[in-house]
Amino acid sequence: MNGWLRLWIVFAAASLICAVGWGVIEGAKQYRVEHKVIAGFKNPRCLPVIQMPERSKLKPEPGYDDPCLDLYLYRSIYEGAAQTEDAYIRHMNSKQNEVMLQLAGIALIAWLIGISAMYGGGAVVAWVIRGFRSHA
Repeated sequence: MNGWLRLWIVFAAASLICAVGWGVIEGAKQYRVEHKVIAGFKNPRCLPVIQMPERSKLKPEPGYDDPCLDLYLYRSIYEGAAQTEDAYIRHMNSKQNEVMLQLAGIALIAWLIGISAMYGGGAVVAWVIRGFRSHA
């Protein structure tokens, strides 16, 4: 292996770690477990919110300063919204893992395109240089 190929391998390995790491880190920022939602599961005043069907609305809806508002938003927005604290944590962790895998997959595809273009560009430049050397 020549020096350029070794340099390409080092760059490819380092950029792979960065790309997949970016996907995992960015995915971990999504669908975090909210402590206000957990507090809502523990609050007896929030029982109507817990018992309402997922993705439905209450009349009247909880107000801005209502301690059940975050739980209400979760239960009214998400399909498969949980009715217990443990199920909520599992649901949000599942959604977070899904996003992490998607972003890591996108980063992996971008990485493959980038290193392939870099390798292809180097091969073309080497081919052109070899053409000049053979005619000189």
